[in-house]
Amino acid sequence: MKVMAFVGSPRKGGNTDILLDSFLEGAQSKGAETEKVYLYETEINLCQGCYKECFLEEGVCTRWDDEMNRVLERLIKSDLYIFGSPVYSGNFTSKMAAFFERLLPVAVYDVKERKPVKILVEGKKAVVAIVHGEEESFYADIPIKAMEGIIKQFGMEVVGKLYCNNVLDEGDIKKRKDVLKEAFDLGAKLCS
Repeated sequence: MKVMAFVGSPRKGGNTDILLDSFLEGAQSKGAETEKVYLYETEINLCQGCYKECFLEEGVCTRWDDEMNRVLERLIKSDLYIFGSPVYSGNFTSKMAAFFERLLPVAVYDVKERKPVKILVEGKKAVVAIVHGEEESFYADIPIKAMEGIIKQFGMEVVGKLYCNNVLDEGDIKKRKDVLKEAFDLGAKLCS
């Protein structure tokens, strides 16, 4: 099984990164091949909303020749994904949003009929992971729902959610052994 993790935080080694590491360690414990993509280190040009070009070429955006096209190649070949982000201004980060917008090439559309004829990640499994520094859990509601909606739009199945509040400073999540164990256990379970 191949698992891809997408870190939507600009803090390498931060709370989101650590949470995703625990999930990947669980997956690796069951023999899964894993890859982590740091979105803030990945060249992702912004979607221009032209749609027709990415809907007609299977798995590639013909408008931009950036690193995102190479990420899409690997994403299509993977079996399980985890998308992780901290909460910024009430939602997931802008880099995660840019990434989700550029997922359009995984769906091949009949532009005249305005319907998909093939979705390259349909039926694949996905996990959402959100961290934030506030005490109240409702701060995660919007980003979790938004991620789930996007994932389902591309025909993927949401098979898990990881959430951790009250982790403001870098590394705070290391004190949350319960959350890190939950992430490890979920990664192991989904790769069993």
